[in-house]
Amino acid sequence: MTSKNDKKHAGAVPQHDDVAGAPAPATAQGGSGSCDYAQDDRRGVGSVDPGSKADAQQCVGGDAFGAPPVPGTVQDAASATELAAALAEAADWKERAARAQAEFDNTRKRLVATQEEALGRATDRVIEGMLPAVDDLDLAIAHSQEAEAGSDLCTGLCAIREKILAAFAREGVEVIDPAEGDPFDHDTQSAMQVVQRDDLPDQSVAQVFQKGYRRGARVIRPAMVIVSKS
Repeated sequence: MTSKNDKKHAGAVPQHDDVAGAPAPATAQGGSGSCDYAQDDRRGVGSVDPGSKADAQQCVGGDAFGAPPVPGTVQDAASATELAAALAEAADWKERAARAQAEFDNTRKRLVATQEEALGRATDRVIEGMLPAVDDLDLAIAHSQEAEAGSDLCTGLCAIREKILAAFAREGVEVIDPAEGDPFDHDTQSAMQVVQRDDLPDQSVAQVFQKGYRRGARVIRPAMVIVSKS
C-alpha cells in the first residue's frame, strides 16, 4: 500500500540546473590572433566574449569595434604612400609655379623694353623732322646778329630757339656742337672736308658746318664738320 508521501515524491519532477539533452556551453579558444566565442544558452546564437575583445580586433584588422588601427598595419602603409605622393605633387606644382612666375617676369621685361624702344624711335623721328626748321632758325639768328645785333628781332628769334632746345632737353636730346680744335669724333661727327691748318692739331675740328643732335647713346644726326690736317 502506497502512502501519500510516496505518491507525492513519485509525481514530482526532478529539478536540475541543466536540462537533459541540452548542449553544454562551447568555447573556442585559439592562440595569438584567435577569437573566443560563448554559446548563448537561451538564444542559441554566438556572442563575443568581452574578455577577448583585443583578440577580435586583431582578427578583423583592428576596425571591428571602431578602434584606431594598430601602428604598422596596412592602413598606415597606404597613408604613408598617399602622403608621399601628395608631397611629390605639391613640389611639382611649386616648381611649375616658380617657372611660370619667372617666365612672366621675363615677358614683362621684354614688353617694357620693346615699348621703351618704340617710344624712343618715335621721339627720334619727331626730333629729326624738326631739325631742318631749327637749322633755318639758326641761320636767321646768325644773319640778324650780323645786320642788327641786339635788335628785337634777334632777341625774339633767340628766345624761340631756346624754347625749342628746352623741349628737346626734356626728351633727353642734346646738341652736338664741337668747338674749334676739338678732336674729331667718328661716332658723333661727319667730316665734310679736310683742310690744311698748321695752327690746329691734326685730325681736329676746324669748323662746324651743321650742328648735330643725339638722344642718349643714339645719334639722331651727326654734326657736319671740317677736319684740319697739319
